[in-house]
Amino acid sequence: LGDGALLLDYAQAYLARQVPTYELVLPVPEDCEFRDDKVDILETAELGEEMIFTLLAGQDPPQELLATLRLLGLKGKDAFLLESVFRREAWGFCQAPISMDNEREMCEAMLGSARAALEAMGGAEAAGAWERTKLDSREAVAAFVRRSEARVLTSFAEWFSTRLQDLSKLEYYQEKRLKDLNLLDASGQSTYSEADDVW
Repeated sequence: LGDGALLLDYAQAYLARQVPTYELVLPVPEDCEFRDDKVDILETAELGEEMIFTLLAGQDPPQELLATLRLLGLKGKDAFLLESVFRREAWGFCQAPISMDNEREMCEAMLGSARAALEAMGGAEAAGAWERTKLDSREAVAAFVRRSEARVLTSFAEWFSTRLQDLSKLEYYQEKRLKDLNLLDASGQSTYSEADDVW
């Protein structure tokens, strides 16, 4: 459980916990494009319409979270992966970057959400409040939770910010697919002029 959940559910927080946590609840939006297909794929992966992920400060986001975000972001030219012929493989495809647009939108959305959450909890003040309270007070417990969650969210935002800067360095589904079919030359250029027809 995240520190916030511990405080709410058990009226306590593990003050000595070395790695701060944050509980992220991620539902599939009702207005999500191709919602039924995406929910079907999530259920095939033994997930549901609302998922809970525990984030840890200083660690990469869970791979399952990244895959879920890529799946939920599938649209436009990437939506072909939702076709029934790919149904069993779709979740596996989402374990790696699908396209630059998909990865960029995922990063921008998570970066914006993390910054909004930090602002809502007081930003840097939330992290500093811990030092201004007595360790045995209720205020200290609340300040500890805010400080812990602020640290996690800051780490989370930094990861996605770095990811945004590295988009051009990533290998995406189409490139990987072409390599698997030996349709890329030594310089990484396609040897097939109508590569889209491969799919």
